[in-house]
Amino acid sequence: IPKRYTKASKQKSSTFIQHHQHIVTTHNTNTTHKVVLVVSFATMYIRIKRRHQTFFIRTVGEHTMFELKEHVCNILNSQQEQQHEQEYYPQHMQLQRTNAIVLEDSDTVHSQKIENDDILHMVLRTNTDQSQHDAIWEEVDVPSTDLNDL
Repeated sequence: IPKRYTKASKQKSSTFIQHHQHIVTTHNTNTTHKVVLVVSFATMYIRIKRRHQTFFIRTVGEHTMFELKEHVCNILNSQQEQQHEQEYYPQHMQLQRTNAIVLEDSDTVHSQKIENDDILHMVLRTNTDQSQHDAIWEEVDVPSTDLNDL
């Protein structure tokens, strides 16, 4: 699939529009038709913060919160492999807006109106051996110097 990038200006910072071009060919008895479909996805970067860590995640509006958590898990687990520590799982993480609104796994970046360079907070479950219904989550812990970013 051919890809093409163009730059679009926004107030906060630049966003790249990724164009995917699909060529569909249909055959009739006497003629051949080609239709070109162009689908655009606005690529943006968001920051996910927990304690002294900040994850810069490249995403598009169609990504779900679960997919963002999977991406963070992959990063954390690749670091943990080297140190032989615990593994991270998306269901043991919670993403929150900076105003403490919890984002559901099925929410998309677009549905939550998350924009380029926005900040989300990540918290972990403290009782991973219990059912999801009885989950207890740690408090948001972002150093005060980082709070100026909000």
